[in-house]
Amino acid sequence: QRTHTNARTRKGPRKTVAGKKKVGK
Repeated sequence: QRTHTNARTRKGPRKTVAGKKKVGK
């Protein structure tokens, strides 16, 4: 599911995805 959320965040500009926005990479 990590890849799913990550992909969504990349596609969208700034969407709040279950705290996956600030993963800290």
